[in-house]
Amino acid sequence: MTWLEYLLIFTGISVEIFAIMQREGAMIAKIEWKALGIACAVITAIQLAFFFGGYQICNTLAEHDYLSNRMKDGAIVASFVFVFLGIRMIYKSIKQLHVDEHRKEIKVREYIRSVVVSNFYTFFAGSACGLLGTGYCFALTNIIVITVLAVIGGVYTGYRFGAESMKRSFYVGAVLYLVAGVDIIVRTVMGAVI
Repeated sequence: MTWLEYLLIFTGISVEIFAIMQREGAMIAKIEWKALGIACAVITAIQLAFFFGGYQICNTLAEHDYLSNRMKDGAIVASFVFVFLGIRMIYKSIKQLHVDEHRKEIKVREYIRSVVVSNFYTFFAGSACGLLGTGYCFALTNIIVITVLAVIGGVYTGYRFGAESMKRSFYVGAVLYLVAGVDIIVRTVMGAVI
């Protein structure tokens, strides 16, 4: 896979985090750096746990030769996973999201459930990357940087502009996943057939 595909994937798994934090940012009266730092640490830890949980399972299966052709089989599975995640993001963007608007402080317990639920899909993205043999350190670095940027960017976007643009965030995530999935299909799967 190319660095652009990885960038699409790692950014795609953080788009929902961005949207969740955008909703939270729309409801706070003031951004507290300490609370924002805790949110970054907790969400990054959850992202890493889910991503590398899926990554490790599929990477172990591939290393023990449970796949006939790791790259081809991994590319097929990864392309379907990313297309599915793109379709899911389109559904979330169409679905009417209710935002209970009132001023409060950022509280980890209030949004942790949404983050955990959204990270089940990060598990699948990690599984696909594990099948493709993504570099461990490369994935770790990218997830940390992109997740921290998504949390901070989401809170500030919500704080400044409200929760109105959450649907656009989901559309962006859908495009990122769909482009990555189609690119993998065209470049790897169809390239191997031709």
